[in-house]
Amino acid sequence: MKDINWRILGLFGAVLFVSLVVVFLATQTRDTGEKGEIPEGERSLAHQLAISDAGEYVPEDHETVQEFEELLTSLQEETANSKEEIRDLTIESVTELEENYDVRVKLQDFMKEANGLANEVDWEISYTEIAAKVKVTLSQEKTEA
Repeated sequence: MKDINWRILGLFGAVLFVSLVVVFLATQTRDTGEKGEIPEGERSLAHQLAISDAGEYVPEDHETVQEFEELLTSLQEETANSKEEIRDLTIESVTELEENYDVRVKLQDFMKEANGLANEVDWEISYTEIAAKVKVTLSQEKTEA
């Protein structure tokens, strides 16, 4: 009879151990699956801008990622600059506005303003020129307010 009790106890312990391992692994998989964050090096330019603008991670299917992609594409078509150059100049300009003029503007709002200016011009213009005009406009709005 003692042999049977030890066998049952051993079987119960093994089942309990396996159950705990399965629950632990399932929990770990679910946690990383829910986050589903795309590694930094694999993010699109639009995704990078959306994350930077939000100040936290946003999923790649978030509406702002699509909006940034549309802005980047439109600005690239209207200017002589690549999407990478547009991203870099936008970040640089928004940073300059905040540091030098105490004007806080979201990247997306800056790009919308720039896109509006680019659409008004009948010739291909440099994004550097457009960004400069947007900076002047936004800094003047701050001083007038």
